[in-house]
Order: sequence, then C-alpha cells, then structure tokens
Amino acid sequence: MLHGSGELADGWLTGAYTAAFVGMAISSGFGIVLPNARTNYVVDGYFYPRWESETQLNPDVDFINDIIDKLVPYYNQSVTIEKRIDKIFLLGGSSGGMMASRIALQRRDIAGLVILNGANADQVTLDEQTIVFTDANVIIPAGHCPTLIVASTFDDLLPMANRMVYAEKLFDAGVSVERIVFDGGDHGWNAWAVGFHKDIVGWLRR
Repeated sequence: MLHGSGELADGWLTGAYTAAFVGMAISSGFGIVLPNARTNYVVDGYFYPRWESETQLNPDVDFINDIIDKLVPYYNQSVTIEKRIDKIFLLGGSSGGMMASRIALQRRDIAGLVILNGANADQVTLDEQTIVFTDANVIIPAGHCPTLIVASTFDDLLPMANRMVYAEKLFDAGVSVERIVFDGGDHGWNAWAVGFHKDIVGWLRR
C-alpha cells in the first residue's frame, strides 16, 4: 500500500478510514507492506513526502522494486506454507496510486493493481504546483495486471476525464479493468471510500 503526498505511511495506520481498510484486509488474510516515500524529494523548493513516479528510474522506483524482489522468493511452491505468498498486489492513493501504476507498468509478477483517486504515472507531470496531464503518453504493455480504479467525482485535483482515459487505455489493451465511481467525495481516502472497502477486498480475493 502506497500512501499519498504530504503524508507518510504511519498516517494510513492512524487515520480512521485507511486504518479500517488495513484492518479489514488483514482480517481477510492479506499481509500489508506500508513503505514510506523518501522525504528529501524537492517540490517547488521544499521537501515533500511524495513518490517520484514520473520517471522509470529513480530512488523511489528502485525502493519499491527492491521490496517486491524480497517478497518474490516466497511467491512460489518451494517454501513452507506458513511463509508462502500466493499473490502480490499493489494499492495506492493519489501520489501512491501513480507510483503503484509505475511499478505495474514495469513488472509482470503483480497479481492486481488498485488505484484510489490516482492516475497512470505516464499521464502526469508537475509544473510547479500544477498537475499537467498528457493522455497521449499512456501506453499499456502486454501482460499488464488486472486493475481496479476507484474514483470520486468531486476530486478537485485529478480530473475524472483523465482518470477514465487510463481505464479506457487498459481496456483497449485487453487488460481486465473495473471502475468504482462515487458521485461526490473528495480527493483523499476519506469517509466516502469506506463504503467501498468490502468491494476492494472482494476484488483482491478473486
């Protein structure tokens, strides 16, 4: 699970809504890894805890890939059942969703991707405080994992039209993609998202 910008992973453990999802996922048999983005990433001249997802090679991408590489040895039938990992999923919100999409674009050993009010990493660049979308940059590779996109219509940071372009590109590439769209809400993982926790966990359990 990859947190959004302006916060670190401990915020997802102490925040009521994200902590509720973590608890539900664990009680459903999932293990959770909650890494922190590096805090020395400079945005507009100041340090900001945010995933650097815009490029294919950078310290954040290396960090997440290293975590997954350490899990992969348990992702097979050669280890004891107590240590075996059946599937590896990526889930992220906002900046974390973009980072999760970056990793999913690179790897073929991911079982599924869940993005909550995020976007495809290649769609987004930052111009000072402005998020710039370039939908033409979205190229979905063969073998991309199934994807669930959760979006709220009142998100004031990421336009719905751009997020739906990502879904359409996945569909056109033959990827299994589902969308949950909430009429209302906001950008964060807040009260509106709680009603979809069971849906997300159910999708992961398929």
